[in-house]
Amino acid sequence: MTQITIQADPDLVQLANSLAQARGTTVSEMVHQIIRALAAPLPSVTEETSPLTCKATGLLRLPGEKSDRDLIAEAVAEKHLK
Repeated sequence: MTQITIQADPDLVQLANSLAQARGTTVSEMVHQIIRALAAPLPSVTEETSPLTCKATGLLRLPGEKSDRDLIAEAVAEKHLK
């Protein structure tokens, strides 16, 4: 496996190490999971989507200027980093 080096504030490094230890994993594995989550294709509306879901699509306005992808990535990161 290829190794990469990143720069981060000492506080962030300490937080990452604490989170990894609390989850019984490594910082490297957490980074892998986040990158995989960000790279995953977004779900699309298909024929398998229920009619109710299709009707509800677009009814809610998302907060701020963030894209669906950004909001999903943040939610995944929050879930795996808490």
